Amino acid sequence: MADIVLGLASARSPMVNLPPERWHTQGENDKASTRLRRGNGQAVTYQELLESANPAIAEGLTPDVWERQYAAAQRSIATLAATLTEVNPDVVLMMGDDQEVFIDGANRPGIMAYRGETFPTFIQSPVAGAAPEKVGQPVAVGLTEHIIRSLVEQEFDVADSVALTLVESNQGRGGHEFGWAYNRLMSNHPRPIVPFVLNVHYPPNTPSPKRLYEFGRAVRRAVQSWPGNERVAVIGTGGLSVGVLEEALDRSTLAAMGSHDVDGLGMLNRDWLQGPTGETLLYIAAAGAAEHLNMEVLEYIPAYRSPAGTGCGLAFVRWQ
Repeated sequence: MADIVLGLASARSPMVNLPPERWHTQGENDKASTRLRRGNGQAVTYQELLESANPAIAEGLTPDVWERQYAAAQRSIATLAATLTEVNPDVVLMMGDDQEVFIDGANRPGIMAYRGETFPTFIQSPVAGAAPEKVGQPVAVGLTEHIIRSLVEQEFDVADSVALTLVESNQGRGGHEFGWAYNRLMSNHPRPIVPFVLNVHYPPNTPSPKRLYEFGRAVRRAVQSWPGNERVAVIGTGGLSVGVLEEALDRSTLAAMGSHDVDGLGMLNRDWLQGPTGETLLYIAAAGAAEHLNMEVLEYIPAYRSPAGTGCGLAFVRWQ
């Protein structure tokens, strides 16, 4: 019987990709951001955040703290990549998203599976300033089509695609949504994948956290019903909180995933879960698919980058 034998979730914020000496610039950029939302979904300005921020936050904005946090994030990413190499799954199921790379407002499904022969993946070029490089990740087409059929039988309305074209406004820009996992977690090692594209960024048809946890569960049932013995890993990357760093909410979300508290996850504010913070939903989908495994939070790093309390909640999670 095929089954999911491993789950991985990793932050892929600019704060894990940019050296810590550039975090200050990220914080400066937050001053003009129009996408700052508290955990209750309330939109706020940088100045409003600053007026209510804990003064202790500013005391932690030092090069030493940022160096330690950056190093811890890199260690956790390396651990997740090493785990994937050690487990050596036959297939990797990707809980991914799209930031108007292939999909725009002309037709944006809530849940889509890709079943073409290869998935177009963009990774950062090693040449500074060069356009992203495109690689074709092999798709486990038979398993993907089986999962789609099973999900439909389980009453999930799933869009499917056999070809993706870059959005016109995105020509030459590429995207990192799947490329980051390919580069950092899969170590540029092609493996057959099952790619899901979940609309976690753009209301109004963003699936709810409860729905995506149940979706993960349904995906596992679909994998188990496949007439093969493939060992499958599931990966989700992205959040947690981005912009306004909601440390307590991040920690409670991780705890709810670990205790399979679906109702607790369902209480997360939908207005908070949009934009970059919406990538928290990719963790939740992965958690549902891997709930039969033991969940381990390798590291949670509250990476503040401004006195107002903006930053990213960097979480690194493993299910085995």
